[in-house]
Amino acid sequence: MKKLIIFLLIVTIPIFGFDVSSVFHDNVQIFEESDNPGNAINGFQHIVNAYDLGEIRGEDAFDYYLQSMEYLIVLYSNKGDTKTVHTFFEKIIRSDPGRQLNKLLISPKIVQDFNRKRNQMVGYLKIDCPVPNPDISAGTLKLVPNSKKLYATLAGDLTLRIGKENYQSVTRNVAVAVGKTVDVRVELIRTLASVTVLTDPAGAQVFMDGVLMGETSGNVPVDYLKDHGETIKELGLNPSALSNYFVINRVEPGDHVLELKKNCYKPVRLSLPKLEKRDYQFKPVQLKRSIGYLIVEAGAEDQTGDLFVDSRRVGSLPVRGLEVCSGEHLLKVAFENGTFIKKLKVEEGENRVVKAVPKPTLLFAGIKSLDNNLSTVRQVKKSLEKQFQKIPFYNSQTDNSYISAIDGLLKGDQKVIENIRNDYGQSLIVFGVEKRVKLKRYIDIYVLNTELYHQEKFTLDPADPASGQRFFRAVSNMPKLVENTAGVAVIRDPDRNLPVVISSTVDAVQQGDVVVSVNGKECPDEASFYKALVVPETKLQLKRAGASLEVAVKVKVTPVVMRQNLNSLSYNSAYLFFLSKIQFPGTDARKAGAQLNLAMCDLRFRRFEQAFDTLSMIQLPDRPGISAGTVLYLKGICYKEIGSWIDLQTLFKNYHFNNGATVINSRGLRVRSLIDFTFEYLRKQ
Repeated sequence: MKKLIIFLLIVTIPIFGFDVSSVFHDNVQIFEESDNPGNAINGFQHIVNAYDLGEIRGEDAFDYYLQSMEYLIVLYSNKGDTKTVHTFFEKIIRSDPGRQLNKLLISPKIVQDFNRKRNQMVGYLKIDCPVPNPDISAGTLKLVPNSKKLYATLAGDLTLRIGKENYQSVTRNVAVAVGKTVDVRVELIRTLASVTVLTDPAGAQVFMDGVLMGETSGNVPVDYLKDHGETIKELGLNPSALSNYFVINRVEPGDHVLELKKNCYKPVRLSLPKLEKRDYQFKPVQLKRSIGYLIVEAGAEDQTGDLFVDSRRVGSLPVRGLEVCSGEHLLKVAFENGTFIKKLKVEEGENRVVKAVPKPTLLFAGIKSLDNNLSTVRQVKKSLEKQFQKIPFYNSQTDNSYISAIDGLLKGDQKVIENIRNDYGQSLIVFGVEKRVKLKRYIDIYVLNTELYHQEKFTLDPADPASGQRFFRAVSNMPKLVENTAGVAVIRDPDRNLPVVISSTVDAVQQGDVVVSVNGKECPDEASFYKALVVPETKLQLKRAGASLEVAVKVKVTPVVMRQNLNSLSYNSAYLFFLSKIQFPGTDARKAGAQLNLAMCDLRFRRFEQAFDTLSMIQLPDRPGISAGTVLYLKGICYKEIGSWIDLQTLFKNYHFNNGATVINSRGLRVRSLIDFTFEYLRKQ
């Protein structure tokens, strides 16, 4: 009963949408295994009707059509419906006059009845043609020779078409009587040539005069191995790798060029001069391996990363002597603090050395078009891709698979963003949406940082190059991203795993307050605290001197300023930028500024020794703004992170307070306030 239910569900599908093979085999299973084989009649009948109506076509469909009628002959014969059985006899004979019924399926008595019916409808053709195995058709029927090399056909007046690939076809009008044989003699005139090749190994693309004809495949025929054993031995071929015949028909006489190409192998070019109107079979072509070698190392000795070549993981850096196919490859190295991506071409035998320096990824997710008129979108997309490649601080990648996710990106869908983070790491996502204003088309370009979930919008006018230049200047100078601030600065209390206030411009929030939760959500560190702030107002649950209190703070959006605990894309590009500025500083002030920012990047990457060494080289006056207090604060961070509390105390004790001095970071802290708090905090420990 279960099988019957499955079948009934299948046949309710519209006939033009079904899978002929599946329906046929499902009904064969019902026929063979069901307690009531008659349940298969409807399924086989649907296949027959579909073919008669032209709803299914092709050689496979024709074979299922004939087999379905054979099963119907058995099923209706079992029901005693002789009339319907004879109807299917006639349909089979008219469709394929030379058809032999399946004797394993159908009883000898039915086969005899079928043959008797066919003998009343068909005659035979004997074709005398010097060209072996010609193609014969009578109207829409394709005729096939039997064991006696006679072609069975329906009796009557027929127009035969006789031809073969690379020959000119001819027609003959003949009258065929039932049970009689008609002799037909024809001469076919050769008009074109054919070329047959085999390759070692298989899988080679075959080009004729620059046009791809196909790809060699399969295994070499047994008769070829028997007849050409000496040739195979002479050429040093591997019989197990040798392909089947690859035949190119309809080749015009004259000069031609044959090319064979396969990845990791040298291309082979064969000149075929003055081809005549005949068949050509050449010796098998053996393709030689073509490989190069990669040496991939990190840009700095203490950096580690995972190398991927053409999306396949190879291993951890350094990688030396990696064998790759000659040609183009995509290298990707995933570092902890960024990504290195490079497309390169490796020549045969070349030892290519690559120094991998981490960069953030600029991912171009494509442009969502307004309608089917894609001319503007294509123009802008091509220009953007070209310009992105020129921005030195980013790995520029285009991934059109995210076009369908643009609506989600516009809404800040974190699932989509997390998918991108998984594929590309921390990224700057750029995507576009086409729009129309009156009669003109514009492109709104959005920039989204996977870390901050904040969008910036630029509108490009394809007719105005200046609008594109403004956008590229903005991206090239790092995105002007924003963050939420509330006038409260915190650091993490390592014992309680909660933020502690170290500076506040909010009257109700004091230094030393412990932040228990932000909008009901517990935040273990500074980064999660700022991420939890919500515009325009956020509720802080605080603990002060053992008492609990709730404070509402105003939250506003301000530009992001680098800070050492922000896992931000900006650090990666900034690191490379400031490194170059130190080498060519221009003035002492600019050099000091570059060194200071470079040290902050080192802090972000937790390279505290390098950060401290860089800070020790900076000479700044003790004054308001960026000053000696800034350097002091950052040195203190280095000591704090490596757990050198005594050195931290010594550093702050030796500092001479200046009421005007400030440390400039994302919170604008006063150095003296920070030192007082640090002393008090350490004293309690």
